[in-house]
Amino acid sequence: MEQKILKIMNILKRFSLEDLSTYMECDTSELIPYVEKFVDEQVVHKISKDEYLYEKTNSNKLKRKLNTQKVKVETNFTLSENQLFNLDNFREFPAEQVFTKKRDLDYYNKCDERMKQLLIKHVVLFNLAGDMSHAEAKIFLGRIAKDFPEYKMNAQWYKIKYKRYIEEGLPGLYQSKLCTIDNKVYEDFKKIYLSPKQYTQEQAYELLKLKGYESDSIPTLPTFIHRLKHEYSKEAIKKFRTPITQEASSETTTRKRKQKPQNILFEDAANKYWKMIVDNDISYTVANNKKRNIEKLKEYFKGYKLGEIIQEEIVKFRKYLMTKGVCFATVKALVGLLIIILRVCGFQLQYDIYENLTNSATIYTLKEVKELIKKDGPEVWVIALGLKLTELQAIQYEDIDFEQSTISINRRYMHGKLAYFKRKQVKVVKMPQYLLNKVDRNKTGFIFGQIKMPNFESCLYAHIMLLQSQHVPMNLIAKEMGYSSIHTFYVQFHHLFPQNLENDFDLFKPLGFI
Repeated sequence: MEQKILKIMNILKRFSLEDLSTYMECDTSELIPYVEKFVDEQVVHKISKDEYLYEKTNSNKLKRKLNTQKVKVETNFTLSENQLFNLDNFREFPAEQVFTKKRDLDYYNKCDERMKQLLIKHVVLFNLAGDMSHAEAKIFLGRIAKDFPEYKMNAQWYKIKYKRYIEEGLPGLYQSKLCTIDNKVYEDFKKIYLSPKQYTQEQAYELLKLKGYESDSIPTLPTFIHRLKHEYSKEAIKKFRTPITQEASSETTTRKRKQKPQNILFEDAANKYWKMIVDNDISYTVANNKKRNIEKLKEYFKGYKLGEIIQEEIVKFRKYLMTKGVCFATVKALVGLLIIILRVCGFQLQYDIYENLTNSATIYTLKEVKELIKKDGPEVWVIALGLKLTELQAIQYEDIDFEQSTISINRRYMHGKLAYFKRKQVKVVKMPQYLLNKVDRNKTGFIFGQIKMPNFESCLYAHIMLLQSQHVPMNLIAKEMGYSSIHTFYVQFHHLFPQNLENDFDLFKPLGFI
């Protein structure tokens, strides 16, 4: 009877007792006890002497829950309305029964202990509160937090997390790698950051990356800081980072405030970064590579202050390296190290700066490429063969096979001497007939030797675009240019490839279904 009345009220929304009795085909006196009960439970509202309003809300459910005594259970836990799980016994949580979807269970099993407790807390509350309004959730969560502080949760936060949980399941609750940080990685970060050496967050993060971890095992810096703040209070973090003598701490703080990053000489900043590496447990190989690159940076930026090394100066430095024939990997390493030194010394740079730098070279139009080819200079060879500058400087007439229309690239010119490739690095490149016709078959020795080519990078871009224009796939372009990894190739030349599908793209167009 009660369920039938609720269904009729849900259809009518606004009704009188007479309306309800007509639909129910019974006397109004039979309905009065039920209607009064629904009014008490706030399922319906009396809006006039003989008229009522039905609103399908969680009010009755909320009222029932707020009056239900919550009980912690340590065994035989089920997601029922009157149970809260004892978070202290999280290892006993029946995850296999609660998480019926494999995706959720796999995600839960990957998490560390602290995150498992957090996920249990969320899922149990989701089951109890459901899709409450903000006002209802505020009352409900407030009542729970009063009796069980470990289940305290902000209503706004609850609504956000509940929506993510419904849409994306358990992995949607925390979309960063917070829950899956390897404990050893996290402990190493704590050891660096929570020390009297008072490294900044950026410095601690960069030192962590030098410990030899795989790049995909280290999440972003905010992830570490977010977890750290969950584990320690501000006072505890400050205490860990305070030097033994308070006087020394005060002097250090004062000195830091007076010294603005913009006024620090780059040489001093590089030395400070190197001291950080020496003072920490960094492998000899990594430290040695850093030392060499730091010296190269100090040589170029001698006399510069950090405030003077703006993006335009970094672009100039990058072009200088490319013009000298330095390979892309070394250029990226040097520019990346420069950006790291600037950041760890307090100079603010946007995090996508490297992408902006790689987009800085001129991209020639087909007409401009045609004009360059007509000049018959060394640019033609880069455009035609996609060679690195160091490879171009080392090629000889004897490397050309005129019958097969190919050229063998087996060495490069580095630091004033020839360096021969290993067997797997040797590549044989197809030569366009136009270029073959321009070569003097009677000559021997080096074709160019040491040269400078300020527009080298733009010529290399032209080579890639000409291959693209004939629909050569990316993997073959990378292979033809001597890249063993397509990922390395894409990182350096990603901006030359389309970023989105055409507006009129139709997957079935080649099949004739339009």
